[in-house]
Amino acid sequence: NKLILDEKIKIAIQINGKTREIIEVKKNLDEKNAIIESKKNKKVSDSLAEKEVIKTIFIKNKIINYLIK
Repeated sequence: NKLILDEKIKIAIQINGKTREIIEVKKNLDEKNAIIESKKNKKVSDSLAEKEVIKTIFIKNKIINYLIK
């Protein structure tokens, strides 16, 4: 059953509802760790740089949507 534990999935990273990147993370990753993984991506971190994140919408195993100003 070790294969199931190490399974990876792709989740979409959206900024203001537009998909900017698709990253691969461990399946069933919690919100805190998924956000940490998403911010390691250069395209995502550049898009969020010097912007105010108003809200983060996280749907497990599907998307992270950053609402920015």
